Amino acid sequence: MAEFTTNTTAIDSKVFTGKLDSSYITARQAANSSLEFRKTLWPDIVKTYGKGYYGFMDLISNKTPFNFEGSSITVVEENKLDYTVKVGTNAGAGIAVAGANVATTFKLDKTTDYDSANNPRLRVGDTIYIPRAYTGTGEVAMYQVKSIAGATNELIFTAVPLNELDSIATEVPIGTKIVVGAWKTGTGGGQPGVGYLPYLSNRTFYTQITGESFFIEGGVKSIALETMLKKNGAAQKDFLTEGLFNMEFMFDKRQDRDLYSSQTTTASSAATMAKETGTSATKSRDGYRQILGKRGQIWNYDSSQNFDIFKLDQIDEIFDTQDVTEKNIIVGCGPDLFKRVENGSLDFIKEYSKSDFMENMESIGVQFKVVTKGTRTYTFVCLDTFRDQTGLGRVELGYREEGFMTPASTVSVRMNGATTATPFDKLQIGYRNNTGENRTRMMGPISGVNGYGLPFQHQWDTSTWHIRSESGLIALCVNQDILMKPTVYRTA
Repeated sequence: MAEFTTNTTAIDSKVFTGKLDSSYITARQAANSSLEFRKTLWPDIVKTYGKGYYGFMDLISNKTPFNFEGSSITVVEENKLDYTVKVGTNAGAGIAVAGANVATTFKLDKTTDYDSANNPRLRVGDTIYIPRAYTGTGEVAMYQVKSIAGATNELIFTAVPLNELDSIATEVPIGTKIVVGAWKTGTGGGQPGVGYLPYLSNRTFYTQITGESFFIEGGVKSIALETMLKKNGAAQKDFLTEGLFNMEFMFDKRQDRDLYSSQTTTASSAATMAKETGTSATKSRDGYRQILGKRGQIWNYDSSQNFDIFKLDQIDEIFDTQDVTEKNIIVGCGPDLFKRVENGSLDFIKEYSKSDFMENMESIGVQFKVVTKGTRTYTFVCLDTFRDQTGLGRVELGYREEGFMTPASTVSVRMNGATTATPFDKLQIGYRNNTGENRTRMMGPISGVNGYGLPFQHQWDTSTWHIRSESGLIALCVNQDILMKPTVYRTA
């Protein structure tokens, strides 16, 4: 039997040094003969797809990790003490037109300005500011709540002007936010009622369990790929180790996706998963995008226009509504939004002294731009989480056009029974880890009768590797963060 031979010099990664001698024949010749070819396998796996970065996980995984001591952590957050009230609908109208020295009536928004016991945010004696656009004088007018009538969250407020010349010439629209002034009384008067002051709110963050698996048959590890070396000449890499690397990579990549976009399980039809005996209901927690949509600020940008750098003035005002004093703002962007920002702000991109955050982003290959407008500096980061066309980068999901802004600040928290508070990042990943059970990253095999050197756990010539984690996302002071959304999403 004729055969071709090759140079048997060792083949380095990505380099083929072999050559064919004179006995080589073409494939067509072989097809017309009884010749056989040696089965040859090059000792490299050709990477046809780039794996990319995680993106969102990279943004928060460099933070100091913390431990869940159970399946949840409850954080008590202080609410904004001062507040505006929102005009509700009173028979389809807002604050009614009223002549000089004449009372007006209105309702408050049912969802924002009552507590669970239907106590309103306004009391008899409280004063309110009527914006100048609606007054007869063209100046701001102050009215005082004279009486409250009705029941539950349908209370009707009657207010009278402090100045006899003041009037409401134009109806104040439903949804208008009204500034609340001081409570006032006369000589010998009593004190105001307690009213509705939502001083504290409990925020509970839950863990969830995620996992991935990898299967390999016996004998596979021993084939030609066992000679495949890493480029640095370190330890061997074969089908088993390559499979384990890929398992971990896919686990992390989907964790990254989940940390941003997951949703809490509330559906009665939610899936149940098998366990050793019976089944258990799937538990899922909100990702950052869901938390931000519920408790953060929303800014809808005009998708028909290029990003105008002066739009940051609007953003500045939103931060002011939440009393944000931090001047450094991190902006995570999808690629479409990032391009809008870059194209609209080239003249404003400035030289800068790198912060620790910027150094971290640069070290993992994340692209960023820095823009200073007004008193704030915005670091725009294009996250690969939103570029991945097999994940959140799909156009029809809309994340490519979205972004978020979060102040680069920390909060002081006493964690896990500590006696002193320590700085804690507003956005953080935590893992269940307590009293000797660490569920951060559990990884190991269930092996059968094969030659891997592992204890036999069943009779089959196979090995299955598993990875599992129980983690939770902490998102504090989300009221300070801004979700950036287009007015119209792309469809293709």
